[in-house]
Amino acid sequence: MTASSSLENQGLAQKLLLPSDAAQVQSILREAMEQKIGVCVYTTPTSRDIKLDLSRMNHVIDIDTANLVAVVEPGISLCNLKTALSGHCLRFVPADTPFYEEKTIGEFYYAGRSNISSLKYGAAKHFLMGSEIILPDGQLLKTGGKTVKNVTGYDLTRFMNAPFAAFGVTVKFLLKLLPLPEAKQSVVTGFESMEHLCGFVTALRLAKITPAYFLWIDSQTQKLMIGQEDGPVPDLVLFQLDGITEEVAQKWEIISHLLEKFHAVNSRVSGTDHNDASAWTGLFTSPKGLIVADDLKVKTTALWSFIDKFYTLAKDENILAGLFGQIAEGKINVFLDGDAPNRLEFLKRVISVISVEGGYSSGRLNRTLGLATTGPLVPIEQGLKQLFDPHGIVKG
Repeated sequence: MTASSSLENQGLAQKLLLPSDAAQVQSILREAMEQKIGVCVYTTPTSRDIKLDLSRMNHVIDIDTANLVAVVEPGISLCNLKTALSGHCLRFVPADTPFYEEKTIGEFYYAGRSNISSLKYGAAKHFLMGSEIILPDGQLLKTGGKTVKNVTGYDLTRFMNAPFAAFGVTVKFLLKLLPLPEAKQSVVTGFESMEHLCGFVTALRLAKITPAYFLWIDSQTQKLMIGQEDGPVPDLVLFQLDGITEEVAQKWEIISHLLEKFHAVNSRVSGTDHNDASAWTGLFTSPKGLIVADDLKVKTTALWSFIDKFYTLAKDENILAGLFGQIAEGKINVFLDGDAPNRLEFLKRVISVISVEGGYSSGRLNRTLGLATTGPLVPIEQGLKQLFDPHGIVKG
């Protein structure tokens, strides 16, 4: 079955189409609009929907070394993009992670995945400079551009490509690039008490050391994910320094003393990417539990109080649940036992605890569970959806 085949001749039930270029996507959407057929790209289709698979649109169209911008199609994986850019001594920072390497650029932005290196480099949305979107009627909408002057005013690029946005089908992404760092120092270490972990994170902040990323995986998450037996398991921290060689060396000297001061255990150091991280590549997508990721944000001043309350709540309700995430930024994810009873009610209570502590939920959990969307931009989003797609052709 080809993307250019007539939808009418194919019938309506659960069609899988694999377009190879933007023109074919335009043709598909025009026919879908005429016949009032739903089109799913990153969601599961119903019996009357078309499933649009963009895996054939997986090319790097251009690497503009002068403007530090890559133009890519939605079906390229982060892993393949990273490889292509490394040949030019460049990188797309959100691709510097083992956790989403098999995700495509389209999947990455649709799902609102976090940039693991946001502590130093900022959120993933800030690496999206522009896009080309096929609207449900087949028109092409261009947003942003390769230079900063093209992305001033209303930020349509990031709004139209926001998590779970379904205004159309993005067929081209313009991505901000950075040069590869001169040196890296990747570290995996453990902390046997929350007090020591808290002390280490606080000391890093006071020393004004900003790792490229800093990922925490608590002991309960480790047990749920890899099935370790009961017993003490140190909380795990994976972090990385990057920059010029002298800078990395100076920071590592300070950090090595801090690791000793706060009784870190089983520390392992490497001058390459993600030392020992391969065991955790499925952390954000593991089938072994219910994961609430890229949703919860806690004020750093209330972080440790929230963590204590979370563990108390899980214990009181007899639910196996752990935490992981970019702890130095207060970006916390929940890893729940897949068979835990009353999971939704437990998560609602967790969100209420975060609210009391001055944090918030982005509403991603509600989207995932098919509940009513929340947030200050929802009315604007709904209004634009009605404007661009009054018949609900593109499903989100």
